[in-house]
Amino acid sequence: MDERPELHVPPILSRIQSDLERIYRLERILDIDDFVLPKSSIDAPLDRLEQVLVAGAPDDLSMSLILDDSLLSPDTQWNLDRFCVATEGVSHVLYLASTAQRGQRVSAFELELQAEIDKFLVLVTAVGMECRLALQRLFARAQFRSTVTDNLELERYRRAHRTAWAFCKRIGASLPKQHGFEQRVECMLREVREIYRMRGTSKLERLSGYRPVGGR
Repeated sequence: MDERPELHVPPILSRIQSDLERIYRLERILDIDDFVLPKSSIDAPLDRLEQVLVAGAPDDLSMSLILDDSLLSPDTQWNLDRFCVATEGVSHVLYLASTAQRGQRVSAFELELQAEIDKFLVLVTAVGMECRLALQRLFARAQFRSTVTDNLELERYRRAHRTAWAFCKRIGASLPKQHGFEQRVECMLREVREIYRMRGTSKLERLSGYRPVGGR
């Protein structure tokens, strides 16, 4: 790996990686800290707080997780918005790595869709936020960046947002109310682990027409 400038990588990134690996029962195949670069080190202009740069084929993939310098300071105050930015970046890297490990490609839409779902799952299962509140904060109040001017890109974000919102709302509503929190979460995770490993059209169809185990 090329040498990179010394920087502070916030421990929260590693914790998010561990949370996602636990949620989906993924083996650790990378260390997220090794992929982080500050936005100031990139010559190309970036209009967002987080972006993953990818090059190569699935069998020889190169990635960098570019984060705004404001997220890489020891003095960073982590609020929900910044936490979600970090979760999205980690989600992208893990999903790209897991698909590449199986020699598969992933579309930009799948990447965005998975990140939307991952933010919800981390908030509910790791942070302990109530489903109703997580849905409200992530989806009902969401706003798209004003710097997104490409119509195709904007529509991709909107479509991923709508699909993830509907799916997360359904899995949240499907949790059996008679069980305790941990049992309810485990019931939800059995569903999302299977869906995580699906690809392309079959995954989208499953998400769009989601029915819980035993559902009709």
